[in-house]
Amino acid sequence: MKTLFKVLYALCLVWILGAAIKFIEYLSVLARYTHDLVLFSDRDFDINLTLIIALVNAIITIYILFHLFNFAKSIKRIQANVFFSQENGKAFNTIGWAFIYYSILKFIIGVVSGISNSIENEVFTSYNFGHIFGENLGARVPLLTFALFLLIISKLMKDGFELKIENDLTI
Repeated sequence: MKTLFKVLYALCLVWILGAAIKFIEYLSVLARYTHDLVLFSDRDFDINLTLIIALVNAIITIYILFHLFNFAKSIKRIQANVFFSQENGKAFNTIGWAFIYYSILKFIIGVVSGISNSIENEVFTSYNFGHIFGENLGARVPLLTFALFLLIISKLMKDGFELKIENDLTI
């Protein structure tokens, strides 16, 4: 069991590294478009929308990084043989909801960005909208599934903690 938690912890660290790299990418986009906006102020709507999307992506990446660090901390706590605790249940619940909010925001941003790119390239049709919608929805399903599992596990942790306390009181 400890080996599984070590693997989960390592995967969580890789996930944190990937999110940090994405954050740096969003910062570079912000820097590039801010530079263009200052130098070429005659640009239109598209650069402003790209700037807003990059800013929102950077902010929600900070949000998810915070929760990924908490997830890694929770995994470390579980490795210390403290699985059924109220603290772990609350942490997994918070992290599960954070992943759901993150997925919803990334879905909305992806659809808005895709529509904007289609309009900019003058190829926006109902087919393209369906493709953009389906592609962004499909990209969010694995994280939403993981978030639901975290919410289920958090409920099991809380129930297990209550049973453990009841068991300790009856002895």
